[in-house]
Amino acid sequence: MSPGDKEEGHEITEIRLGSISVPLRVPFKTALRTVTSVEDIILEIHTDTGAVGYGEAPPTGAVTGHTTGAIVGALKDHIIPNLLGKDIDAFEDLMQLVQSCVHGNSSAKAAADMALWDLYGQLYKLPVYKLLGGARKQLVTDITISVNEPEEMARDAATAIARGYDCLKVKVGADPTLDVARLRAVREVAGADIRLRIDANQAWEPKQAVRILNEMQEQGLKLEFVEQPVKAHDIEGLKYVTEHSFVPVLADESVFPRAMRCGYWNSGRRTSSTLNL
Repeated sequence: MSPGDKEEGHEITEIRLGSISVPLRVPFKTALRTVTSVEDIILEIHTDTGAVGYGEAPPTGAVTGHTTGAIVGALKDHIIPNLLGKDIDAFEDLMQLVQSCVHGNSSAKAAADMALWDLYGQLYKLPVYKLLGGARKQLVTDITISVNEPEEMARDAATAIARGYDCLKVKVGADPTLDVARLRAVREVAGADIRLRIDANQAWEPKQAVRILNEMQEQGLKLEFVEQPVKAHDIEGLKYVTEHSFVPVLADESVFPRAMRCGYWNSGRRTSSTLNL
């Protein structure tokens, strides 16, 4: 069978749930939380041809509000019963079904979305990136430097650069009085050519954010952007930082349904949003 040829069948016959816990080599620290292991709910969608599609959803209650119980409950009670017996070739209908069968619960829906895309690619013998229109086989990404004392962050940055990374996402916000010193220490070891972007994870107040960001730029720290400088619900504060900071602002936690309903994202401001993979 040549690439792109459709394989017959692919009725969903079984859906399994599992979980994994993978210890991290070093803790992942942000202003919101410290993570020592990766915890994921794993979704397996099986078909009558033997094909299996995989999806996953991380319980990150501090960020999304989605706990393990909430994700498993949405999958078991709503998503899984609606998918069993359906054919993968009815892909658009399946996607609409996942979105409509339960309100909210975007983490559980994302797990089903991933697994269905996986199966759809297998059905047509194409990798998912090609189904989505992608032409690249490689992506450039950053690596995160956890928030710690400035000296430790400088060592972590040097290690990352030695591994070949030329873009660092630096976590800040845990004790904001140290944030400028943190970035100064990282920039000193990184040199002028490494791209630096920072993520405050909602840690700052709006005026505090503007003061810290402008001080960083005035010291020549060359920040590419700042991600989520203020509380997720503080849309006016995000607007204030966007209008008064020397650093471009990227929204993350604010790009949730409650923020979208506020109408801010149609206001023409230059705030961007991020996609975390």
